[in-house]
Amino acid sequence: ILHSKVPEVFNAMEKDNAPTELRVSTVNQLAKICIETLISVERLGVLFDVIYPMFVSGDYGHVFLELLEPYILQDKLTSLGPAIMQELVNHYRNTGRLVQVEQCIVHLDIGSLDFHQVVTLCRQEQLTTALIYMYNNGLHDYLTPFHDLLEMSKEHEEVKPEILAYLSACLKGKKFPNGELSVEEVPWVKAEALGFVFDTDQNKNTTEQWPRVCF
Repeated sequence: ILHSKVPEVFNAMEKDNAPTELRVSTVNQLAKICIETLISVERLGVLFDVIYPMFVSGDYGHVFLELLEPYILQDKLTSLGPAIMQELVNHYRNTGRLVQVEQCIVHLDIGSLDFHQVVTLCRQEQLTTALIYMYNNGLHDYLTPFHDLLEMSKEHEEVKPEILAYLSACLKGKKFPNGELSVEEVPWVKAEALGFVFDTDQNKNTTEQWPRVCF
């Protein structure tokens, strides 16, 4: 039904030369119906591979993408394919709102994402929370984020407090930015964090201050 309804509505708006305000309202309502219906019946393939392209063809792709955000933040939509993720990133980058992409990333199932794609984005745009989330939850790697954030901080001073916040969470046995580590994870996560701070072997031939936490 939705497959035929979407183009029908778009064609009707064109035929009637509907005013802009009515078009925006109609498209928003239509997109919400499509998203809610197909999420509820777990037909994400239809939502992204069939319905979304129709909105793009009608020049309403940006409306559709922005309406995904609340469903992601409410954990009603936890899976996005790499292609849709790239569309989401491009839209929010073009509108200068990448922080909203970061908020979405930490609510998504990492298995549905292109790990390299997202990590590269996080490094390029200093999306530190999302970067930590990807490594911690995708690879159970708590050490690499320290090195990445330290590298970022050389050109972006605002990253330094994030390193301290992440270090504090690790040493307290907590996930970053929130949540609790499992009992099994706590000892080795603390060890990795302390190893990063006090790794004198790696600092012998560098100009980095030691311990690293001093910056």
